[in-house]
Parts: sequence; C-alpha cells; structure tokens
Amino acid sequence: MRRTDRLFELIQIFRDGRLKLGRDLAEQLGVSLRTLYRDIDTLVASGVPVEGERGVGYMVREQITLRSLRGSEVCVVVLAASQALTTMDMALMRIIAQFENRQIILFVNRIDELSDPINQVPEIRDRIQGTLKQNNIDTNTSIVFGSALWAEAALTGNPDILTEESRETLNTFYLAAGFGDQAASLDKIWALSGLPDLLLAMNERIAEGTGTPSDARTR
Repeated sequence: MRRTDRLFELIQIFRDGRLKLGRDLAEQLGVSLRTLYRDIDTLVASGVPVEGERGVGYMVREQITLRSLRGSEVCVVVLAASQALTTMDMALMRIIAQFENRQIILFVNRIDELSDPINQVPEIRDRIQGTLKQNNIDTNTSIVFGSALWAEAALTGNPDILTEESRETLNTFYLAAGFGDQAASLDKIWALSGLPDLLLAMNERIAEGTGTPSDARTR
C-alpha cells in the first residue's frame, strides 16, 4: 500500500472516534510500528487532531467525514456558512493539497441560516480566502455559496419544506438577484441554491485538469 493510501486509510480508521492501539493499527495497515508512528506524525503535522502516545494508543475525538479521494482530480469540500473552515476542514484541505492534480472546490452550504446574507456572504468569502492564503493553499480555489435545502425544495417541487427563516433569506437573495417581487418560482429557487454554480465549477475544473490529456490520447 502506498503511503498516501495509508494516510487516507488511517483517517478512515480513526473516524469512529475510538482509541486504537498502535500495534493493532500497524497490523491492520500491514506496516511496522515505526512506519505507523511516522504516518501519525504526518497526520498531526497536516493538522489532523490525533491524540495519544506510543504504548497507550491514538484517537481522533472529532470525527472526519472524508469521501474517498482515490483517483479523484476534483474534490468538493462542503462547509457550513455559520462555521466555515474549522480545524478539521483545514486539515482535510491540507491533506488534499499535498497531492498533484487534486483541485479543491469549496461549497459553503446553509446560507439560508444566515441572518444578513447579503453582507455576510462577502465577509465569509474574504475570511475563507484569507485563511487559505495563511495556510499556503491556492487562493484561486473555487468558492460556491448555496443551500442544499433550497435545492431540495426546487428538485422535489415542494417549497413547503422551507422554514420561515429560510424563506426570508431566500426572498432577500431573490430581490438582490433582480428577480422582482413576485413569488419565487422553482427554477429561480434552483438557481439561487448554488447547485448550478457548483456543477459548473466542477465541470470547469474537470475540463482544466483532464481535457488536454484526453484530447491528446484521442489524437
């Protein structure tokens, strides 16, 4: 198993938040204890909050939700608008950024929960870009804001699932987008959900990362 694959596997093992003995981890990964300790040191250096010590065991109290990155050239990291870029978010992005041809797209979800979205969204964007710069992560990373709840309402054709607060935020965005003062239609809700922008960003990143090699192979 390659070292990068071991690091991903190690993170997956830690996801349940339980204490793991070093010898058990080493056996599970098929490596020596010395190699395991080096891998854990690498995770810690990347910002993953691994707790413990040799002879006692290791654990990660904050669980990581990490989709498989093997073979992926575009990685979408979903953040919460109210708490963007937590310690775990930054640790995940630092790990992804270590590998070539891995492009990150940030989807800032739950903008429907913001009290003053028109002013807060630019502030959150600036804060994210500043944090990325401080951590030496590409500041050209695509940042898309949206609401999975709005997308669900549009796709299911059921705006009744929206809370009163979510409706108020939606109306604020609706007016700011110049859609007028009529009731929000499903296609407009879908547009404001951010999902079309996210899909566009993914397609653009995939085209940038794989288009040229594919063209070269087909010639």
